[in-house]
Amino acid sequence: MIGFLGCGHQPPAVVATHAAPVVSRGVAGVVFDSLSGHALPGARVQLVDATHPALPPSTLISDSAGAFAVPDIAPGRYMATFYHPRLDSLGIRSATLLLDLRDAKGMWLDLAIPSVSHLRAVMCGARAATDSGGMMMGRVLDARTRAPLDAALVTGEWLNPSLVTRRDLRAPTRWTQTVSRSDGTYALCGIPTTTDISVRAELPAKTSGIIAVRGSPGGILTRDFYLADSQRVTIRGNVVNVEGGPIAHAHVTVPDAHVDAMSDMNGVFSLTVDRGGTQTIVARAIGFYPEERSIDILPDTVLWVELHLPTMLSVLDTVHVRGRRLTDDASGFDARRAAGVGTFLTPTDIAARVPRTAADLVERSPSTPLIRLPDGHLGVRVRGSPCLPTLVLDGQTIPLLLDLSEIDEIVELSRIARMEIYSAGEVPPIFMRGLPCAAVVVWSKR
Repeated sequence: MIGFLGCGHQPPAVVATHAAPVVSRGVAGVVFDSLSGHALPGARVQLVDATHPALPPSTLISDSAGAFAVPDIAPGRYMATFYHPRLDSLGIRSATLLLDLRDAKGMWLDLAIPSVSHLRAVMCGARAATDSGGMMMGRVLDARTRAPLDAALVTGEWLNPSLVTRRDLRAPTRWTQTVSRSDGTYALCGIPTTTDISVRAELPAKTSGIIAVRGSPGGILTRDFYLADSQRVTIRGNVVNVEGGPIAHAHVTVPDAHVDAMSDMNGVFSLTVDRGGTQTIVARAIGFYPEERSIDILPDTVLWVELHLPTMLSVLDTVHVRGRRLTDDASGFDARRAAGVGTFLTPTDIAARVPRTAADLVERSPSTPLIRLPDGHLGVRVRGSPCLPTLVLDGQTIPLLLDLSEIDEIVELSRIARMEIYSAGEVPPIFMRGLPCAAVVVWSKR
């Protein structure tokens, strides 16, 4: 844990819009979460006699409004602090305050989780308190023992679309790293607040998988990482639709473990990974939008994962744009083709190639010839290496799980109106989710 008093910093007081209420006797107050801007219910507030610290403390639990009160307390000097799982998730502890209750009247006490700017100043340096960058906090733990891990390397990587120019549509990659402390806590500073971030934690003999984290406009994300060595662990679960009904024949995979399974008629699946810890699990079925979720796979525990897949129609129809069309190139296809980066197929190009499958269209791209992946499935060759590209259908990213031919399971060849094919380093920022080695962008007929 990180103690603010030990670091020489005092958490800022809550800025009240009115004078503190008058307390006739004892101690009363409110516990506040400055990060979320809301009161903190369920906080355990403790008052310890500073003169006789060995005596049992007075313990109170804040109510739904974050309030607490202890009217029957003897005059004297007390140390006050509070505990809450929110503090644990941030890897910090509350400051200890000294109260003087020698007067006859009572005292109002505000207790607070520090603000974003204060946390960033403490964890990332004074300059971070005024910049616009975000921060990710949490703990690195051993998956087997749940013990904190010291000196684990935590790495965050993301694309920087702000550096893209009209001449060069490639989005450069940026990254930042930090090391966990002896108590397992870490703070990854300087991350973006509106971009997907790929994060992993590792030690020489233990590692987690890579998980995707969405940047937080509030500036702070929290995530614990569990690291595991080589040990086979079984994951069980089910795949259901939004109504809770089973989805049969859904593909479920843990990408970093290179394993996959298929759900049965009841939507139930089971797969075994060679390494547990924090991993990403992905489920996909024809006609449904995929779900990607980070999970903690811990040895000697029973893990059941329920994955909910919305229908493709429900996802694609959620956005309705109304207004006067200013251009016939609503998808931006013509503008990207004019930039000269990537391979572009118009309806005329597709008809001229007389393809049998969508994979035939990809194969004839000079930068992405077909190749067998190490596991025997079909992919493309990018800069001499096998690659399984990401599919983008009408603007929605749909990761392929095993084989390039899955494109034909998702969209009928006769429905393809236009296609864009990008190799590594060419993928426009609007189609980047994670760090794909290549992308196939399909625009269907309307």
